Amino acid sequence: KAKMIGMIKRLPAMIGGLLLACICMSAPQAQDDVTVYEYEPYRVKVWYCFDKSVTASEFSREAYLRDLGWAVDRTFAAAWSCSFQPAPSTLQPLITRDIDQAGIEQLSADDFVLLTSTENSKSKTIRTLVAALESLESIPVSSTNLKFLEQRLNQFPADDGLRALASKAATSDLLIADVLSGNQPALLLRKRQLPNDLENVRVLQTQLPGQIDWLLRSADKLMVMLISQKADALQVSVREFDCPMQYEGPVVTHTALRWESLARESASAMARAFAPVARVEDATSSSAELLLKAGGLILNTNNPASVHVGDLMHPIVRRDSRNGAPTLLQPQSWTFAAITDVASEELRANVYSYSNGPGLMGRRNRRTQRVLLKVRPVVDETEIEVVVRGTGKPQPGCFVYQRDLLTDEFTLLGQTDWRGRFPIAVPKRPVRVLPADVKQAKLRAQRELDALQAAEEQAKVSEASSETPESPLGEGSATNLAAEQKRQKLEEAVNTSDDEITLTHPLLWVYVKSGEQVLGSLSMVPGLKQVEVAELSDDTTRLEIEAFVRGFQVEIIDLIGLRNLLAARIKLHLKNDRIKEAEETLAELRALTNYSEMASRLVEIQSAFLDSGDLPRYAQLRVDRMFKSTRDLLQKYLQDGLVQESLEAIEAAKMTAASSADSSGEQP
Repeated sequence: KAKMIGMIKRLPAMIGGLLLACICMSAPQAQDDVTVYEYEPYRVKVWYCFDKSVTASEFSREAYLRDLGWAVDRTFAAAWSCSFQPAPSTLQPLITRDIDQAGIEQLSADDFVLLTSTENSKSKTIRTLVAALESLESIPVSSTNLKFLEQRLNQFPADDGLRALASKAATSDLLIADVLSGNQPALLLRKRQLPNDLENVRVLQTQLPGQIDWLLRSADKLMVMLISQKADALQVSVREFDCPMQYEGPVVTHTALRWESLARESASAMARAFAPVARVEDATSSSAELLLKAGGLILNTNNPASVHVGDLMHPIVRRDSRNGAPTLLQPQSWTFAAITDVASEELRANVYSYSNGPGLMGRRNRRTQRVLLKVRPVVDETEIEVVVRGTGKPQPGCFVYQRDLLTDEFTLLGQTDWRGRFPIAVPKRPVRVLPADVKQAKLRAQRELDALQAAEEQAKVSEASSETPESPLGEGSATNLAAEQKRQKLEEAVNTSDDEITLTHPLLWVYVKSGEQVLGSLSMVPGLKQVEVAELSDDTTRLEIEAFVRGFQVEIIDLIGLRNLLAARIKLHLKNDRIKEAEETLAELRALTNYSEMASRLVEIQSAFLDSGDLPRYAQLRVDRMFKSTRDLLQKYLQDGLVQESLEAIEAAKMTAASSADSSGEQP
């Protein structure tokens, strides 16, 4: 009933969105200006490539592509606006050789870029290709690159940007070093030819048609598909690239035993490789409200573009310059969102992040995008590698714990090896979570229940000490009945499992400890990558100080024990009238290290370690407490006047012995 009411409330907005989408589709000139995120289909480009091992005829390949188009339409329906084309001939060798290594950087290696000098007066203010075409009389380019540019122009003769660039291009023997030094303003070259040192220069994307940088701006998803023959079976490998976020997805492989079933398997592989996208609308540190792209166009929950309760999504942040070029493309490390509620295109999610992480909160403006992609685990285990932040030095011997997302109980998983690594396998048991608001309500109910139980215990104690117990039929009985009903209601709220959500993929909350110090808490999904690197604070210095101070404390305890032992021996000698032996033992007691010497050593140790300034704040506070407790130990047990007391006891024993001797000499 609640869902029906919610759908009725959203019906006007849905109708308005559909009308606006229809208007946009009927007016191509306004399509780029007016878009509705939740009613805009994914613009998907599919590059297909047949390996040389495939011996099918051209007719069979055309039939396969036709069947694949139908299968994709049935699978994704209105959520996709899809087009198929063969992969560029220059990229097909890279794709067929190893599709796993065919990332965005490799695919865009032949893209033209304009290298401009920030030290040259003619180019120091140029930030776009359009500005360069307006400001520079000519743009130098090598003869080889000029031929490549002319081929692009022949391929796209109607593009104004290509024609303008070709008209300005001039063959030159100019070297990259001339631009780096500021002697020349600019040079047109391909991305693979860029130097490693880009100081005092700008790299401007040309965004010409047929290039990857142009495709990344004109599409939402790029699907690269490789069809190959493996023994008696056909294999299709698909890799998705999210264009706005420039994020590379994993390779998904399916196998077909017959050519007739290859189109169906290819569509299934594309569905598995595809990652739905959601935009952050509002967020706190532990929860978020999201908007699903094309969510208003999804009518079937089996559509791969849909998101369900229990799905996990990974956030990515993009920040653009004033010219629209990305200045930041960063997946948020150790941060995931678990979908807890789905209402058409509107989603609610729990957010799990690293220690004191902001979750999905952040500044919102026109140049900053914060979106989430659905996760797609592809391996059986992930090695977490703990390294020192800033240096990459491994941190071996760290303890790895897992915190249960429901009960908050900790389980020791193991320790990092000499490389700072620890393997975490994909759990076989499902992981369950509670929505953030439900978990907070349970915690409040638990606190109220604890307080109520404490009050009941106090009432029992008071009743037992009272001489006149209350009547069962009096006012106290009604109060007890109300308290019992409240307690039962709180117990039901605490113990119910109706709101628990089973995640589609395991999400783990991992704690990394060094000694007794927690270096960080990390949320992770095992199986996404082979290795996940966790850059945490360096704890080596703190461990060294802790070990040294612990040893110093042991030395103090040994010294205290030896002092007490010698003092006890002195008392025993005096009890048996062995004054000489007591004086010898007192000499041993005096020879032991005293308080002043130990305190001076402690000050030297503290100065030697803390003057380096390598400790982070949390470690500094912990070390200060350790030194303070050691200083208190010295003051309490080494300033007790034990030597003086033993000396006074010996002197008193001597006087007693002398008096006894004098008394014995006066008697006849």
